[in-house]
Amino acid sequence: MRHQISYFSKEYHVIAIDSRGRGKSELGLDSLTYDIMAQDAAGLIKGLGLDSAYVIGYSDGGIVALIMGINFPETVKKMAVYGVNVTPDTNALYPSFIEPTRRKRIQAEEMLAKNDTTKNWRVIQQRYRMVEFQPRLTSKDLGRIKVPVLVLSADRDIIKPDHTLFIYKSIPKANLCIFPDATHRVPREQPELFNKTVEKYFRQPFRGEEIR
Repeated sequence: MRHQISYFSKEYHVIAIDSRGRGKSELGLDSLTYDIMAQDAAGLIKGLGLDSAYVIGYSDGGIVALIMGINFPETVKKMAVYGVNVTPDTNALYPSFIEPTRRKRIQAEEMLAKNDTTKNWRVIQQRYRMVEFQPRLTSKDLGRIKVPVLVLSADRDIIKPDHTLFIYKSIPKANLCIFPDATHRVPREQPELFNKTVEKYFRQPFRGEEIR
């Protein structure tokens, strides 16, 4: 999310997190889960002595943001989540995304069994296993999010439109933005539009039912 980091750092103190197994963050000994990643992010906010933060989450990061809103609401002022799913099945995702994820997880497990060292197969296996079987959030879970949430997606996203609507309708203080003629990569391919949309949402007071 380098386009978002450079844009928002002009007006905000940006904290960019390398989640477990990425960048300079170690995977750790635990199985990789979105709950653990949300705990990490909330712990970082608290560890830095901050009361709360505006949170932007893209894809997996959006799932982490939602779980932060559920389990660590005190750490979030507002959030914007793009291209998120709250179940890992075909209710949420198109089969064209699910099957490659399964194949990559199986490949990583086969390479681990062979003790192959050409890549960090444990990280790859953990990452794709997480995506294949998680998250599993219900409407009741999402209803526990009390902060304002901007739910963003695209008309050609890998997330099914009905699933995005389900997320939006389940969160009490949510607004919805669908980018036309766009894909899962809007934060990268149309960063100016994405950034200005999110910044406007963060700066304005929450407006409720009249725009739901």
